[in-house]
Amino acid sequence: YKSSRWEKVDIHPGDFKNAAQWKLTVEANEAAEGGIHFRQISSESDRKTLYLGDSHMEHFWSRIDQLILDNPTKTRTAVFITSSAFLPVPNVLIDNAPNWVGFADMMINYALSDETVENVVLSANWGAHLVSALSYDETHESRYYMIVDGNKQYLKAGRRVNDLVYVELQKMITKLTNAGKKVFFVMTVVGGGPVDFERKWGEHTVKTYPNSSEWFFREYADLRPKLMKLVKQSGAIVIDPVQFMCPDGACIHLFDDNRPVYMDGNHVSDAFMRKHGGFLDETLLFN
Repeated sequence: YKSSRWEKVDIHPGDFKNAAQWKLTVEANEAAEGGIHFRQISSESDRKTLYLGDSHMEHFWSRIDQLILDNPTKTRTAVFITSSAFLPVPNVLIDNAPNWVGFADMMINYALSDETVENVVLSANWGAHLVSALSYDETHESRYYMIVDGNKQYLKAGRRVNDLVYVELQKMITKLTNAGKKVFFVMTVVGGGPVDFERKWGEHTVKTYPNSSEWFFREYADLRPKLMKLVKQSGAIVIDPVQFMCPDGACIHLFDDNRPVYMDGNHVSDAFMRKHGGFLDETLLFN
C-alpha cells in the first residue's frame, strides 16, 4: 500500500508522558522495514484525523489518499501510525517486539496532546489478535500477552487476561472521547475466497467463488457483538465493512467485472479500497 504523496509525520514528544521513549521509538523505526510506520497525507486543513492500527488499517490508505486528492478543502489531514500485527490497545504486548512496549500509550498521549487531532480511528484484525485467538489452535499459544499478577499471560479463550484486554480497550476509548476526540472503531473485513486465473492467448480471466459470510459470523459470534457493545458504550462510532461488502450475506470478491477485491486472504486490494471504500469517508470529511 503506497502513496506518491506520503509526507514524513511531524510528531514532537512535547511534554507528554514517556517523551524520551517516544523519540527513541520514532528514530528507531522510521526507516525500519516491518517497523512502525509514520505517514501523513496533507489536505488544505491543519485539522487532523489520526489512524492507528495494524495492516488492517494500512489497507485503507488508498481510500484516504484518494479522498484527500478529490476533496482537499473538505477533508482533514490524515496521519497514520501503524505496524503490521500491532494491536492498538495499551498494555497488550507481543513476543519479540520490544519496540511496542508502551507504544499504544504513547499514541494515545500524542492524540491527547495535539489539539489539531479531532478524530481517532482504530482498526486491526481484532479476531486474530484478540480474545478468542482464532488463529491459534488448542496446542499453541498466542504471541500476544499481558502481565497479570506479575506474570506473562497469553491471550486465550477462557483466560482472565482476555477480559482484561476488553477493559484496557474500553478505558482507552473512553479517555479519548472524554477529551473531546471523535473515535471511530473499524471492525474486521470478512476476507477473500479462492481465486483462479484462467489463461488464454493474449489474455487472462479471473474467477472467484462466492463465499457466504456464514462462517465469519459463526466464528466471530461472541467477539463481534461484544466488541460493538463495548465500543458504543465507550462513546465511539462503529464502522462495520461487512455491511457494505457482504450485501444479502454473500460477500463480493470481484469488482469492475474482473478485478479481485482482496489481495490475499484478509487484506483488501489497493484498487478496490481506492474506488469503493466509501464507508471510511466520514472519518475524514468535515460535517
